[in-house]
Amino acid sequence: MRPFLAHRWNRRQKILLLEQLEMFVSAGLSVARGLEIVRDGRSDSVLISLDKAVRDVSSGIALSQVLSRHICLSRSLASIIEYGERTGDLAASLRSAKDLLMKEDELVKRCASAMTYPIVIGILAVVLTVGLIRIVVPSIVPMLVSMHIALPILTKVTIWLSQTIVSSGLYIFSFLLVIILVSVFIYRRYAKVKKYSHKLIFHVPLVGNMIYSYSLSIFIRSLGTLVASGIPIVEAYSEAVHSVFFEPFLDDVGYGTEHIKSGLPPQDIFVNKNMPTFISPLISAGESSGSLGKSLLRVADIIDSDLDHLLKRITSLIEPIMMVVVGGVVGSIALSIMMPIYDMSKVLQHVR
Repeated sequence: MRPFLAHRWNRRQKILLLEQLEMFVSAGLSVARGLEIVRDGRSDSVLISLDKAVRDVSSGIALSQVLSRHICLSRSLASIIEYGERTGDLAASLRSAKDLLMKEDELVKRCASAMTYPIVIGILAVVLTVGLIRIVVPSIVPMLVSMHIALPILTKVTIWLSQTIVSSGLYIFSFLLVIILVSVFIYRRYAKVKKYSHKLIFHVPLVGNMIYSYSLSIFIRSLGTLVASGIPIVEAYSEAVHSVFFEPFLDDVGYGTEHIKSGLPPQDIFVNKNMPTFISPLISAGESSGSLGKSLLRVADIIDSDLDHLLKRITSLIEPIMMVVVGGVVGSIALSIMMPIYDMSKVLQHVR
């Protein structure tokens, strides 16, 4: 089991560590000495992990195992470093691992950046709606009730929501929080629940395609980096599979190791209705020319470009939809308040 403190290493910290180690190893320093220099000036949250890493490396444990154990480096990255240790070209392997991690970091940031605006709008919409129902509506309800007229259905619903939130809002929030925590626990604890959840997400329009493309990009780039580093395709494919987290994509590529071991061409794995059609020909061309690693990395770049266009398409669709929803909710609350006042004005005019 990996140490709890190892989880404090984020992606940027790992990139910086690999970059520094590559620099020190290239300069001729030993790995243990490089780790000792790296640990200087680090925060307490990662210092314990670095101390353990220095101790393990000094005792003769391979750097790839140490990094995997203490900073939670993925198996594909650890395999790149392990191959560098075996071939005596550790600096180049550290550089390749760093470049792969940087590409993953850029892809994650692009996805997060594209979804930031819709998420912020959604949060503001919820806060605005709850604020109107929790603060504004209760101050107007006594006036509406004092009119002694039949209230419209929309007004009754708004008043009921307002009274429910005021009287039981804390209980509702606590109940929802418990449901979320229990759902997260079940999701992480049971593999079948995780698998069915991923399959459900996969069938959500645009969103499922986005996550599938993201998984495909990470997998292809990991495989390409491993192959370009000199690792045999069978071993590289086996390690790259461990970078996959999305179950529908894993179903499409999980059998690939046995497929390649049996002597069949790797490009056949990517002949799939869920994958772009250009992948298989490019892999075939790369294998024929002896540049499979470069071809895989080129495929990953193309997928990243397509993913950028998909993200822009998703955000361009989500933004107007969310604006319409926000406008509809706020308008409904405003209308529920104005309708009784309008009815009352008509009654007063009739009396005159």
